[in-house]
Amino acid sequence: MDEITAFLEKLIQFGMLEGLKISDKLEPYFRIDTIGLISKTCCTLANTKVIDFDRTKMLIAKQYQLSEPKSCDALKIIIEGDASIDFIEFKGLKKFIYNLWRDGKPIDIQMESQFDKFKLNYKIEDSLLILRLMIQNRKFNLTTDERLIYSKLPKNYIILTDLELEEDGRLDLFVNLNLLAANNPKNLEKEMSEILQQKIDIAGSKFPEINRPILLTCSTIDKYYKNREQTK
Repeated sequence: MDEITAFLEKLIQFGMLEGLKISDKLEPYFRIDTIGLISKTCCTLANTKVIDFDRTKMLIAKQYQLSEPKSCDALKIIIEGDASIDFIEFKGLKKFIYNLWRDGKPIDIQMESQFDKFKLNYKIEDSLLILRLMIQNRKFNLTTDERLIYSKLPKNYIILTDLELEEDGRLDLFVNLNLLAANNPKNLEKEMSEILQQKIDIAGSKFPEINRPILLTCSTIDKYYKNREQTK
């Protein structure tokens, strides 16, 4: 077993066995479920197993008396293959897209406003904080070597949306949205994908320990992780 595998297995075991006692019941930091069963999911059919990180945030915030931290919705720890820690943010946008033309405001202003509400930079920052508080817990017994391993371990930020991507990575916003297309003379599909990618790139650039954020969809998430976990 190499040192990265050993560290990640230790992290998972710690999260599953340790936690916060609430009403005389131990609530472990980590609870694993499929993406489709996580409460805030936007992809109900996704079968990739992840940690409900919103729940982890709630427990850590209560334990350390944090003031309403933001966080991603799920955490994926990959041990086999392409080892990494992935923070996954769910963004259901279909309803927003469907209602764009009804609002009456300029579409570009609506899109900018919606993406600003995501607060991606805060979520990245607080997600890193929550995980750091876990491994710095005295019960975790973080060693100097493990601290270095964690600092060098690849960390990804995944935006998971219920919209679909074309083969070139652009958001396919016009599926079943002909009315929207007819009411918008601009290439809304291209514009929205560019704004979304720009927003997540800006957020990610503020955190050098995070790789460039990745945009995935309900139809690609399972295949993406299957391939990642098979990579040697």
